[in-house]
Amino acid sequence: MPKLDPAGWFAKIGFITCLLITCIIASFIFDRKEYSVTDVYEVGPGKPYFNIQSAVNALIETQWGMPFDTEKKIKIYAKQGEGYDACYNEAITIWGLKPTQDHRLIIEGDGNLAMIASSQDIKYIKMLPVKVYPGAAFTVKSPFVTIRKLRIGGNGYPVHCIEDKGIYVSEKGFVIEDCTWYKTHHSQVYLARGANSAVINRNTFCLSGTSAVEIEPGVNNCLICNNTMVGMQHGIICRGKNHRIYNNTIVKSSKYVAGSCIYFPETTCGNIDIKNNIFVADYPSSCFSSNGLPAGISSDNNLFFSFLTSFIYDDCTKDPKDRVKLTGWKKISGQDTNSLYGDPIFFFFNGYKWIPPYGDSPPFYINTDLRLREGSAAIGRGKVLSGIFDTDILGKKRKNLWDIGAYARQ
Repeated sequence: MPKLDPAGWFAKIGFITCLLITCIIASFIFDRKEYSVTDVYEVGPGKPYFNIQSAVNALIETQWGMPFDTEKKIKIYAKQGEGYDACYNEAITIWGLKPTQDHRLIIEGDGNLAMIASSQDIKYIKMLPVKVYPGAAFTVKSPFVTIRKLRIGGNGYPVHCIEDKGIYVSEKGFVIEDCTWYKTHHSQVYLARGANSAVINRNTFCLSGTSAVEIEPGVNNCLICNNTMVGMQHGIICRGKNHRIYNNTIVKSSKYVAGSCIYFPETTCGNIDIKNNIFVADYPSSCFSSNGLPAGISSDNNLFFSFLTSFIYDDCTKDPKDRVKLTGWKKISGQDTNSLYGDPIFFFFNGYKWIPPYGDSPPFYINTDLRLREGSAAIGRGKVLSGIFDTDILGKKRKNLWDIGAYARQ
């Protein structure tokens, strides 16, 4: 009877095991989708990537944890005159990437209607019934990301909307510019703790149940300029320190909720500079509101107007009858010495009247033209800020005498 050779059997078992492991690894490698390293990732009909998240995944696959050594761009294409859902059933999350200040990640539309919206991972409202898919449309957890030339918001005009936030940002150096926002139930840009030094420039915000921009405590050094904000509870919910709010046109027009153009939930703001803005509020709203008189703000060269009343400031800790007009605001705050009160005389505005936030009359928002007509008190009354920026919401050069608001009268 032959003797058993334990060493030989163990060797054979080891060889077979190694062979199986090798086959499994090889199968994984050959079945795995290959991503090429490139600087431009194209999204759209007939392009390599069908939605933004698939392009982001390709970037994560090739750039995970590594600082960018070149600028990376995700370019979204839409057919002329047609929309393209660049979200396409996936909420978008950017994480694990390390763009730098010199080599940013840019997500850019081609100027046609590329939408960030979805019927699946985005929560929608359809009056009745309600479909619930919670989550922000866009979550940015990487630094130095720029988003531009996109339409972000509700899909299915006129009665659908993104139920949660539009874009949630928690890293520094975020830039969003030249975008159009339409229908979100909560804040359209939400700057969470960590989103320092954000720039929000040349955007059109429309229809939000909460705000166009909300800033969490601990967020500092943000620039909000050349934006229009129409039809929301608050234009800006402002917390944190060292923010600059310049040349925005904010029209607080909403039927169901009181609110304000800028709301200060905390009285301990720090160095908030507010200049050259047009603030228009409808009753029972106001241009400014706060929980106690806000400290640490510097406000001047603004134009205020309030439909049905002339009240511009509301201390939410007091009775509504204690709201004050511009003269009273100047007295109690020491601010807005050179600011004015009066109708800005927009090019076309469909009456200062209550408008439902989710639209019995959507054309009101679409047709509203917030450019300044001749005779507007906003013309030539702004403070020159050319050391910070020198264009208006359309990218046109501002003249030597600056106008108040997002639009410079050309």
